[in-house]
Amino acid sequence: MTMTKNQQSKQAEELYIQVWRNPIFYGGLFTVLSPEDWQTLTALAMFMDQNGVCYPSEKKLGQILGVKNTASVSRRIARLETKEYQNEVVLLVERGRKANEKGVWVFANNKYYLNPDIVSIFNPHPKTLSCREEQMEKFLQIRQKLVNSFSFNTK
Repeated sequence: MTMTKNQQSKQAEELYIQVWRNPIFYGGLFTVLSPEDWQTLTALAMFMDQNGVCYPSEKKLGQILGVKNTASVSRRIARLETKEYQNEVVLLVERGRKANEKGVWVFANNKYYLNPDIVSIFNPHPKTLSCREEQMEKFLQIRQKLVNSFSFNTK
């Protein structure tokens, strides 16, 4: 099934990202990332696919971030690339290069991989689903203990 340009545009407009609470609330992510790092990560997330991969141009990122030149965007990305959360990178960058018409290698759009334990497209996340299942099991056990603790007198 091929999507029309309007369908693709509509799908992109309805993209939701989810930010996982635990890295921020319990994991101290904001002690690792500066506000500028977080802004850059969020701007990248606007372009990601189901696997946390995105390909925006630095020019487009600059427009979203309100940064006038691509050198500033490059610096932000390079800084974010050095950040780690729980011994894993926050952002992995695959630098794009391609041969031009003269056969000389030139820079092309980069490919960015965002850490799915921090941010992802709004969809079921395997880690979250298993966590929810564990929480539900614990809840049901606690509920059963509570029910069992009540002694109902039938008199």
